[in-house]
Amino acid sequence: MRIIARQWTLRILAGVLVFVGLALAPSGHSAAAMAEDMWQADFYATRDLSGPIIFSETLPGPYLEKDWLWGFGPQNGVPDDQWSARFTTEHTFTGGNIKFMLNSDDGSRMYLNGDLIIDEWHDRAATYFTARVLPIPAGKYTITVEYYEAFGTNKVEARFEPTTDDPSDSDKNYLPPGVTRPPVSLIGNWKADYYSNRNLEGTTTFTETLPGPYLNREWAWGFGPQNGVPDDEWSARFTTCAQLSGGNVKFMLNSDDGSRMYLNGKLIIDEWHDRAATYYTARVLPIPAGQYQIVVEYYDAFGTNQVEARFEPTTDAPADPDQKFTTPGGCSVTTSDQSTQPPSGGAPGAPPGDASSTNGIVAVPPQGGLNVDANSLGFSWAGSDAWGYGFGGLLDNLYLYTGNSAFSRRMWARWNPNITQTGWWDAYAWIPAHGNATSNARYRVSHAGTESPIIRVNQAAVAGNWVWLGKFWFTQGANQYIYLDDLTFEPDESRWVLFDAVKFVFSSAAQ
Repeated sequence: MRIIARQWTLRILAGVLVFVGLALAPSGHSAAAMAEDMWQADFYATRDLSGPIIFSETLPGPYLEKDWLWGFGPQNGVPDDQWSARFTTEHTFTGGNIKFMLNSDDGSRMYLNGDLIIDEWHDRAATYFTARVLPIPAGKYTITVEYYEAFGTNKVEARFEPTTDDPSDSDKNYLPPGVTRPPVSLIGNWKADYYSNRNLEGTTTFTETLPGPYLNREWAWGFGPQNGVPDDEWSARFTTCAQLSGGNVKFMLNSDDGSRMYLNGKLIIDEWHDRAATYYTARVLPIPAGQYQIVVEYYDAFGTNQVEARFEPTTDAPADPDQKFTTPGGCSVTTSDQSTQPPSGGAPGAPPGDASSTNGIVAVPPQGGLNVDANSLGFSWAGSDAWGYGFGGLLDNLYLYTGNSAFSRRMWARWNPNITQTGWWDAYAWIPAHGNATSNARYRVSHAGTESPIIRVNQAAVAGNWVWLGKFWFTQGANQYIYLDDLTFEPDESRWVLFDAVKFVFSSAAQ
């Protein structure tokens, strides 16, 4: 096989980031062996947590409140000044906004599941708490406080408690490491996915849930949604499920700049151009009673950022061309809209098995379908690193691969099918045999105006097999695709991400 040389500057940068990450991550005793809401305290005879632990003790919780006599440290071989300590506990939160608070003399910092959330690592007086409000899903968490004493007063306090305060804009989508946020019902809510370009391309920059039933979002002039999204030249996809009672419904859309609205994957309003939000574009449609997926796509060019969408019963009659309007598909009521088992296919006696991954499942697809290969016209790829070619691909003996990234996307690819019929399609990816493949390939499927959650596939464990990615509603003629990039969160350049053939098999046109 031929390997294309890689850029050494990226290797050096990645190595520096790994070193910095290791330096910042707390280490030492594990809280797993401790009783919940008790603190494991480890003391060091240096102010930077280096060297051996001088002594350890257990402190009562759930909060940390330790104040030693002025000029005296913890004793037991620890000096009175220039020492440090690491305090670790486990605590169960019931879910909701939590205010984390830290106060010390001198420096301190707080970690949640290994993630640095408060940093006051400098000489200071214990005159105030530093606080941060974070949205925390229900579950058990590891909390670590690191502290050092320079001279004089020795004090450290840490608290964490439910609050009615809201997180800051940059923290409202925070998710601690190792935690999966539970699915959010789309009935009465909007799932908002934001992209750092105006064409809904690539992976989402961040995601949030907005209250419904209608969409009414306006950002400050010249400012975007923040959280890594640029102030101008960005886009978003908003998805909800609506329970409609049947009859004529007026769908309305207004935005600055462009927007468009889909009903169960069918484009019903198209204002995808630069414009001012001076009027609603409306369309009346006859809608049978039931649940419907409504998707609004939006982009901002410059300046004002605003999008509004409404749908409500009306006595107005549809226009003549809309009198016989029909709606395809249906609506999944949570943000995870995939089925959990693949359809039966292939040889008898060969049922699908576990793919040793979060979502992807080994399965033999039925005969036929649409194939898109890594060398087909429907395949596109780009990036700032380099690709390699491997022999042994499924359809033409060739496949692509690239080194993984630990921190950010560098390389990406899409498989765009020519969907010949609107309806449900099963999507599969072929995983070629290749040494040291990634264990965390992260696929997404863009279909009918929406994007699937991440579908993880352990490529190393399923080499030489088809993997079923799920069943999705595809619209004939629309821009839809399977997406994969090199971001795996494994150590940088330690694994290969593989790109070969995908297959789309029509399942049903029924809702």
